[in-house]
Amino acid sequence: NCLTSINHGAAGTIIHNPPPDPPDAGANAMKGDTAAFDPRTGRYYQSISPRGTSTTIAKLYSIVDPYSTTTWVDENIPVRHDVLALGVGYDSSNTRIILAGITDSGLWRKAGSTWSQINTGPYTGTDLNYGFFCWEGGDGPRVYAISDGANGGVWRSNDAGLTWTKIHNAKSSYDPYETIALDPVNTNYLYVSDNNNVYRISNAKTSTSVADSTVITMSPPNARSIAISPQGWLFVH
Repeated sequence: NCLTSINHGAAGTIIHNPPPDPPDAGANAMKGDTAAFDPRTGRYYQSISPRGTSTTIAKLYSIVDPYSTTTWVDENIPVRHDVLALGVGYDSSNTRIILAGITDSGLWRKAGSTWSQINTGPYTGTDLNYGFFCWEGGDGPRVYAISDGANGGVWRSNDAGLTWTKIHNAKSSYDPYETIALDPVNTNYLYVSDNNNVYRISNAKTSTSVADSTVITMSPPNARSIAISPQGWLFVH
């Protein structure tokens, strides 16, 4: 189910408006793979798939007002596998961009209404493609990603996910949500958690390679999710 609230979850105001199940899910229980939110339009995005059949039937839906009973829109992902990394932003011409790391299918990019596969960058292997996107300013066009697998690492795109540069070797792992945080005060500072340590890349915006990145290790081991405040204060779980 998808639960939304307009008053911080107070009793009696939670609206039950789940996205539709994939049409051939059968008796399998549904799971939510990942979600994203468009700060410009308020549109909410949710990927779902049947639990126990992770390589089939997955869907990506969006809704313009998650606090109402308006209709969910099928974003028509072109492959059927789980969407385990998801990000929504805009390119330099203000076209909406969806980025999706899809199990065994790599990185897919939707510009407006058209999906295309990106063959160089994060999520381009045949792994589960756990990971996370972080958009500069919340919606791009500069976007960062952390991915898993043989081609995993930390990547930067200056053109809303069309082309990518690898800037660090830290990889995501199972359940790697909220593991990149961009400092809003100094946007050259990118913090990355690989579920073991937290790293700060202090030239994230300009680095041209892993070797060119200026990196320090900032935390004890076993760091998980991270977040950053508008003042640039870093929080580590």
